[in-house]
Amino acid sequence: MALHVFDLDASAGRVSDLGAQVLSWTPHSTNRPVLFTSRRAGQAREVHAGIPICAPWFGQGRTDVSVPYGHGLVRWIEWDLVEEDVSENRARYVWELDHSATEGTPGSDDYPADLYYRYVAEFDSELRVALTITSPTQQTIVDQAFHTYFYVDDLARSRIDGLDGSEFLDGSRRGVHDGTLQIEGPHDVIYFDAIADSPTLTIGEPDRTVTIRTSGARDAIVWNPGPDGAQRLNGFDADEWEHMMCVEVGNVQHHAVTIPAGGSHTLSMSVAVEE
Repeated sequence: MALHVFDLDASAGRVSDLGAQVLSWTPHSTNRPVLFTSRRAGQAREVHAGIPICAPWFGQGRTDVSVPYGHGLVRWIEWDLVEEDVSENRARYVWELDHSATEGTPGSDDYPADLYYRYVAEFDSELRVALTITSPTQQTIVDQAFHTYFYVDDLARSRIDGLDGSEFLDGSRRGVHDGTLQIEGPHDVIYFDAIADSPTLTIGEPDRTVTIRTSGARDAIVWNPGPDGAQRLNGFDADEWEHMMCVEVGNVQHHAVTIPAGGSHTLSMSVAVEE
């Protein structure tokens, strides 16, 4: 797994060619990480850190689609780093992945053999990522999400705003979310259309606010394993659930994106922090 480390005037972090995954990001203005990185990241196949990319399916797939394992193909594949540009002020990484690189991987035959991925990650005082999926010759349907792990000092004192009025799916339970979200234990909920018209979410802590802005996304997903779930996760210490919340953005389930033959779709996200 090839790692790339940067330390700029404004921020520092690490990225990996495996899954084109951003592993960490810390603005120097706060010297406190914005992205969560498990202490045992890298000791298990699933790296609980930063921004895993979920595509071309999310979770266990859509209700009418059977998938062999969770969260898609591309997070488990070594991407081709085609650009690395690091200066004092900015770091920019560009990866590409031809779907043929997944040949032989369970689930890959359900998608066009020429499906193509391009991922750009840029860092300065903010973090910006963009995933473009192109299908040159066939129409295809893809789920996509940035499965972002955010660091919080204390989960019980943190809140998420921007989900108000969205339809949620919690297992088989459906409803409409009202107001600010605060979680203190296990949580795994999709908020449909939460960011379709107002593409901004915030994570509020007592002494700082993290702002997430998106483009090309409709849905938000919030996940935390809670104390019991944390003990079952490989590569994740049992006490770390209190310092992490996954606030994910993308297009999942019945909002999966239809890419026409010759077309593409771009999902982008920026992250900024204010104390």
